[in-house]
Amino acid sequence: MAEACAERTFLTSIANSVLCEALACSALDRYEDYVRECHRLCAPGVGLVERWAACYPDAVRLVPPQGMPFAWIQLRTGESSLALCRRALEAGLLLTPGETMGSDAGFRLGFDRDVDTVAGGLRRLDTVLLPDGPSGGDGPSGD
Repeated sequence: MAEACAERTFLTSIANSVLCEALACSALDRYEDYVRECHRLCAPGVGLVERWAACYPDAVRLVPPQGMPFAWIQLRTGESSLALCRRALEAGLLLTPGETMGSDAGFRLGFDRDVDTVAGGLRRLDTVLLPDGPSGGDGPSGD
């Protein structure tokens, strides 16, 4: 039954609608504008994340984002990312554990929000990552 449903879905949705194709072409025509605007909107958040990660050199390593609105944070604490992300969820943060992407040594952190929201999230993450505070630097930025 599942195979029959999958086959019918494939056969009935093999092509996009004309409207979807027109919208996609319009977006591709303005691709550079959209990329520039995305970078402009994300720059303040990525700066906060970079400064935050620099405060925790023994606990995390930031893999610099490459044009995306999220960063990969490698954990150096020995804790699994799933355990950290569960504790973060209890603190009101939603992170993507590496286990969902084939790695237990890190998590994905989005920064495509307004600066106050990103800074507030990083302050919450401070308490989840190392309850006793950072091991280096002058303290997390965005405070």
